[in-house]
Amino acid sequence: MTKRQLVKVWSVLVVAMTFLWLPTAEARDSQWQTIVEGGTDFPIAVGARAVLLTPVALRFSVGAGVFPGPYLDAIHAAVVPFTADTGYDANDARVVKNALKNSMVVRLHGGYQFTENFYGEVGYGWVGLGGSVTGQDVLMLVTDYPGEVPQKGFGNQTREYSIDSTLHMVNAEFGWEWTDLDPWVFRTALGIAWTVGAETAVNAEFEPKSRNVNGALETYAEDYLDDLYTTVVISPTFSFGVGYRF
Repeated sequence: MTKRQLVKVWSVLVVAMTFLWLPTAEARDSQWQTIVEGGTDFPIAVGARAVLLTPVALRFSVGAGVFPGPYLDAIHAAVVPFTADTGYDANDARVVKNALKNSMVVRLHGGYQFTENFYGEVGYGWVGLGGSVTGQDVLMLVTDYPGEVPQKGFGNQTREYSIDSTLHMVNAEFGWEWTDLDPWVFRTALGIAWTVGAETAVNAEFEPKSRNVNGALETYAEDYLDDLYTTVVISPTFSFGVGYRF
Protein backbone atom coordinates (compact mmCIF):
# COMPACT_ATOMS: atom_id res chain seq x y z
CA MET A 1 0.00 0.00 0.00
CA THR A 2 1.45 3.39 -1.01
CA LYS A 3 1.70 6.32 1.38
CA ARG A 4 -1.00 8.15 -0.58
CA GLN A 5 -3.38 5.20 -0.23
CA LEU A 6 -2.58 4.96 3.48
CA VAL A 7 -3.39 8.67 3.98
CA LYS A 8 -6.72 8.21 2.18
CA VAL A 9 -7.65 5.26 4.41
CA TRP A 10 -6.78 7.15 7.57
CA SER A 11 -8.77 10.17 6.34
CA VAL A 12 -11.86 8.03 5.81
CA LEU A 13 -11.50 6.55 9.29
CA VAL A 14 -11.11 9.96 10.93
CA VAL A 15 -14.19 11.32 9.12
CA ALA A 16 -16.22 8.24 10.05
CA MET A 17 -15.27 8.40 13.73
CA THR A 18 -15.94 12.17 13.84
CA PHE A 19 -19.37 11.67 12.30
CA LEU A 20 -20.20 8.97 14.83
CA TRP A 21 -19.19 11.13 17.78
CA LEU A 22 -22.79 12.11 18.45
CA PRO A 23 -23.72 14.40 21.34
CA THR A 24 -26.93 12.42 21.76
CA ALA A 25 -25.15 9.12 22.39
CA GLU A 26 -26.67 7.10 25.20
CA ALA A 27 -25.24 7.39 28.69
CA ARG A 28 -22.21 5.31 29.55
CA ASP A 29 -20.91 3.92 32.80
CA SER A 30 -18.38 6.52 34.01
CA GLN A 31 -16.17 4.05 35.88
CA TRP A 32 -12.93 2.33 34.93
CA GLN A 33 -13.60 -1.17 33.58
CA THR A 34 -11.55 -4.07 32.27
CA ILE A 35 -12.59 -6.84 29.89
CA VAL A 36 -10.58 -10.04 29.46
CA GLU A 37 -11.53 -11.86 26.27
CA GLY A 38 -10.78 -14.88 24.12
CA GLY A 39 -11.65 -14.90 20.44
CA THR A 40 -10.56 -14.54 16.83
CA ASP A 41 -9.82 -11.83 14.31
CA PHE A 42 -10.36 -13.78 11.09
CA PRO A 43 -8.16 -14.20 9.07
CA ILE A 44 -5.33 -12.67 11.13
CA ALA A 45 -5.25 -14.19 14.59
CA VAL A 46 -6.70 -16.46 17.25
CA GLY A 47 -5.93 -15.58 20.85
CA ALA A 48 -6.81 -13.42 23.84
CA ARG A 49 -6.93 -9.74 24.62
CA ALA A 50 -7.50 -7.30 27.47
CA VAL A 51 -9.52 -4.09 27.10
CA LEU A 52 -9.35 -1.05 29.38
CA LEU A 53 -12.42 1.24 29.36
CA THR A 54 -11.93 4.74 30.81
CA PRO A 55 -14.48 7.09 32.40
CA VAL A 56 -14.16 9.47 29.39
CA ALA A 57 -15.14 6.69 26.92
CA LEU A 58 -11.62 6.14 25.59
CA ARG A 59 -10.67 2.47 25.28
CA PHE A 60 -7.33 0.70 24.94
CA SER A 61 -6.68 -2.94 24.14
CA VAL A 62 -3.75 -5.32 23.87
CA GLY A 63 -4.02 -8.77 22.33
CA ALA A 64 -1.76 -11.73 21.63
CA GLY A 65 -2.28 -14.90 19.63
CA VAL A 66 -1.22 -16.99 16.66
CA PHE A 67 -1.72 -16.79 12.90
CA PRO A 68 -3.28 -20.22 12.10
CA GLY A 69 -2.42 -22.11 8.91
CA PRO A 70 -6.10 -22.34 7.82
CA TYR A 71 -6.32 -18.54 8.01
CA LEU A 72 -3.35 -18.24 5.66
CA ASP A 73 -5.14 -20.70 3.37
CA ALA A 74 -8.17 -18.40 3.39
CA ILE A 75 -6.04 -15.42 2.35
CA HIS A 76 -4.45 -17.45 -0.43
CA ALA A 77 -7.84 -18.66 -1.66
CA ALA A 78 -8.99 -15.07 -1.97
CA VAL A 79 -5.79 -13.69 -3.48
CA VAL A 80 -4.30 -16.33 -5.82
CA PRO A 81 -7.10 -16.15 -8.47
CA PHE A 82 -6.24 -12.46 -8.95
CA THR A 83 -2.44 -12.72 -8.75
CA ALA A 84 -1.61 -15.97 -10.58
CA ASP A 85 -1.15 -14.16 -13.91
CA THR A 86 1.18 -11.60 -12.35
CA GLY A 87 3.51 -14.07 -10.64
CA TYR A 88 2.06 -15.22 -7.31
CA ASP A 89 0.42 -18.56 -8.04
CA ALA A 90 -0.63 -21.71 -6.19
CA ASN A 91 2.97 -23.04 -6.09
CA ASP A 92 4.17 -19.84 -4.44
CA ALA A 93 1.29 -20.06 -1.94
CA ARG A 94 2.31 -23.62 -1.05
CA VAL A 95 5.93 -22.59 -0.48
CA VAL A 96 4.90 -19.62 1.66
CA LYS A 97 2.66 -21.80 3.82
CA ASN A 98 5.46 -24.33 4.37
CA ALA A 99 7.87 -21.53 5.22
CA LEU A 100 5.66 -19.86 7.82
CA LYS A 101 4.64 -22.65 10.19
CA ASN A 102 5.33 -20.78 13.43
CA SER A 103 3.63 -17.50 14.25
CA MET A 104 3.00 -14.89 16.91
CA VAL A 105 0.62 -11.93 16.69
CA VAL A 106 0.52 -8.91 19.02
CA ARG A 107 -1.99 -6.08 18.56
CA LEU A 108 -2.13 -2.69 20.34
CA HIS A 109 -5.28 -0.61 19.78
CA GLY A 110 -6.83 2.62 20.95
CA GLY A 111 -10.34 3.84 20.30
CA TYR A 112 -13.58 5.39 21.47
CA GLN A 113 -16.70 3.93 23.06
CA PHE A 114 -19.42 5.78 21.14
CA THR A 115 -22.27 4.13 23.05
CA GLU A 116 -22.53 1.44 25.68
CA ASN A 117 -22.36 -1.14 22.90
CA PHE A 118 -20.76 0.49 19.84
CA TYR A 119 -17.03 1.24 19.58
CA GLY A 120 -14.27 2.00 17.10
CA GLU A 121 -10.56 1.19 17.30
CA VAL A 122 -7.38 1.71 15.30
CA GLY A 123 -3.92 0.45 16.08
CA TYR A 124 -0.75 -1.45 15.35
CA GLY A 125 -0.25 -5.14 14.74
CA TRP A 126 3.05 -7.02 14.99
CA VAL A 127 3.23 -10.44 13.35
CA GLY A 128 6.23 -12.75 13.68
CA LEU A 129 6.46 -15.69 11.29
CA GLY A 130 9.05 -18.44 10.97
CA GLY A 131 9.80 -21.78 9.38
CA SER A 132 12.04 -23.46 6.84
CA VAL A 133 11.94 -24.58 3.20
CA THR A 134 14.11 -26.61 0.84
CA GLY A 135 16.53 -25.09 -1.64
CA GLN A 136 14.22 -26.15 -4.46
CA ASP A 137 11.33 -24.25 -2.90
CA VAL A 138 13.42 -21.09 -2.48
CA LEU A 139 14.52 -21.26 -6.11
CA MET A 140 10.93 -21.80 -7.23
CA LEU A 141 9.74 -18.92 -5.09
CA VAL A 142 12.08 -16.33 -6.59
CA THR A 143 12.29 -17.56 -10.20
CA ASP A 144 9.33 -19.92 -10.84
CA TYR A 145 11.99 -22.44 -11.93
CA PRO A 146 10.15 -25.73 -12.54
CA GLY A 147 13.15 -28.06 -12.46
CA GLU A 148 14.94 -29.98 -9.72
CA VAL A 149 17.89 -28.79 -7.67
CA PRO A 150 20.14 -30.95 -5.49
CA GLN A 151 18.71 -31.39 -1.99
CA LYS A 152 22.10 -32.14 -0.36
CA GLY A 153 25.06 -29.87 0.35
CA PHE A 154 28.64 -30.63 1.43
CA GLY A 155 28.87 -33.53 3.84
CA ASN A 156 25.48 -34.83 2.67
CA GLN A 157 23.77 -31.88 4.39
CA THR A 158 20.12 -31.20 3.58
CA ARG A 159 19.70 -27.96 1.65
CA GLU A 160 17.22 -26.09 3.83
CA TYR A 161 16.73 -22.40 4.43
CA SER A 162 15.32 -20.87 7.59
CA ILE A 163 12.87 -18.01 7.02
CA ASP A 164 11.96 -15.46 9.69
CA SER A 165 9.59 -12.62 8.85
CA THR A 166 8.25 -9.67 10.81
CA LEU A 167 5.14 -7.87 9.57
CA HIS A 168 4.07 -4.41 10.70
CA MET A 169 0.34 -3.90 10.26
CA VAL A 170 -2.20 -1.12 10.69
CA ASN A 171 -5.59 -2.31 11.94
CA ALA A 172 -8.97 -0.59 12.18
CA GLU A 173 -12.35 -1.90 13.23
CA PHE A 174 -15.87 -0.96 14.30
CA GLY A 175 -17.61 -3.35 16.66
CA TRP A 176 -20.61 -4.07 18.82
CA GLU A 177 -20.52 -5.51 22.34
CA TRP A 178 -23.54 -7.32 23.80
CA THR A 179 -23.70 -6.74 27.56
CA ASP A 180 -27.14 -8.18 28.37
CA LEU A 181 -25.51 -11.05 30.27
CA ASP A 182 -23.26 -8.75 32.30
CA PRO A 183 -20.54 -9.38 33.43
CA TRP A 184 -20.18 -11.53 30.27
CA VAL A 185 -19.53 -9.60 27.06
CA PHE A 186 -20.02 -10.93 23.53
CA ARG A 187 -18.30 -8.96 20.77
CA THR A 188 -18.41 -8.86 16.98
CA ALA A 189 -16.56 -6.44 14.73
CA LEU A 190 -15.76 -5.68 11.10
CA GLY A 191 -12.46 -4.12 10.15
CA ILE A 192 -9.43 -4.10 7.93
CA ALA A 193 -5.80 -5.10 8.44
CA TRP A 194 -3.05 -4.19 6.04
CA THR A 195 0.71 -4.68 6.08
CA VAL A 196 2.64 -1.41 5.82
CA GLY A 197 6.10 -2.86 6.39
CA ALA A 198 7.90 -6.20 6.44
CA GLU A 199 11.35 -7.52 7.30
CA THR A 200 12.48 -10.99 6.27
CA ALA A 201 15.69 -12.94 6.89
CA VAL A 202 16.46 -16.03 4.77
CA ASN A 203 19.52 -18.05 5.84
CA ALA A 204 21.01 -21.29 4.56
CA GLU A 205 21.21 -24.05 7.16
CA PHE A 206 23.97 -25.82 5.22
CA GLU A 207 27.43 -25.01 3.87
CA PRO A 208 26.90 -23.63 0.33
CA LYS A 209 29.35 -24.23 -2.51
CA SER A 210 29.28 -20.55 -3.44
CA ARG A 211 28.59 -18.01 -0.72
CA ASN A 212 28.13 -15.23 -3.29
CA VAL A 213 25.54 -17.11 -5.32
CA ASN A 214 23.78 -18.35 -2.23
CA GLY A 215 23.79 -14.88 -0.70
CA ALA A 216 22.17 -13.46 -3.84
CA LEU A 217 19.48 -16.15 -3.68
CA GLU A 218 18.78 -15.33 -0.04
CA THR A 219 18.54 -11.60 -0.81
CA TYR A 220 16.14 -12.18 -3.72
CA ALA A 221 13.96 -14.39 -1.54
CA GLU A 222 13.91 -11.78 1.25
CA ASP A 223 12.96 -8.98 -1.14
CA TYR A 224 10.31 -11.13 -2.82
CA LEU A 225 8.65 -12.05 0.48
CA ASP A 226 8.76 -8.48 1.82
CA ASP A 227 7.10 -7.21 -1.36
CA LEU A 228 4.59 -10.06 -1.20
CA TYR A 229 3.55 -9.26 2.38
CA THR A 230 2.97 -5.57 1.67
CA THR A 231 0.88 -6.25 -1.44
CA VAL A 232 -1.01 -9.47 -0.59
CA VAL A 233 -1.57 -9.38 3.17
CA ILE A 234 -4.31 -6.73 3.07
CA SER A 235 -7.57 -8.15 4.25
CA PRO A 236 -10.98 -7.31 5.68
CA THR A 237 -11.37 -8.83 9.13
CA PHE A 238 -14.26 -10.31 11.06
CA SER A 239 -13.88 -10.55 14.82
CA PHE A 240 -15.75 -12.54 17.43
CA GLY A 241 -14.96 -12.73 21.12
CA VAL A 242 -16.32 -13.78 24.50
CA GLY A 243 -15.13 -11.80 27.49
CA TYR A 244 -15.64 -11.13 31.17
CA ARG A 245 -16.01 -7.57 32.51
CA PHE A 246 -14.49 -6.52 35.84
